[in-house]
Amino acid sequence: SLPLQPMTSKIEEGMLKGVPAPSVEAAVKRRLEDYLTIRSLLDDYLKKHGQPVSIPPEYFVRLAECLYCGLSRDDVKSLLESAPPASIPVVTRGVEVFASLRQLQFDPNFAQQIVVTGMRYGYFASEQQEFARIMAAAKRKGIDEEQITRVTTAGIKDHLEAREISERLGISPQDAGR
Repeated sequence: SLPLQPMTSKIEEGMLKGVPAPSVEAAVKRRLEDYLTIRSLLDDYLKKHGQPVSIPPEYFVRLAECLYCGLSRDDVKSLLESAPPASIPVVTRGVEVFASLRQLQFDPNFAQQIVVTGMRYGYFASEQQEFARIMAAAKRKGIDEEQITRVTTAGIKDHLEAREISERLGISPQDAGR
């Protein structure tokens, strides 16, 4: 089943803003299509990896919200097709990190390589709050994306903390805003 709260919130938002009913209806239909797409992609991913097809509403909403953060349905599909078996929380965090990297204008292939490596090594099992800030700081410093990807994936494979990856990239706590 689909979470209803995002749909009712969209209706309430439209009503409060005085948006014409046909426009609200169109927005709710788009959101419904996004949720149905996410459910279909997750169903395929979970079946492919022999996992139970059960998605807690909280993760469902977080994954669908990534579509409003710059990811396309094809981005999510491509990532899930190449992603290793992982729990729904890890998959969700991986998609969120992917969205963050894409917002930073990371090349989709480099972003996907970082996220798939992180998922494979359980790096995104915990909320890596500072991970995106470090990637943003590296880009601001002008570090080549290929080098960022190489250093980051090696650090993930070595089970380094985000702080240690930051050091390997030459990013200070001040650079990363920590």
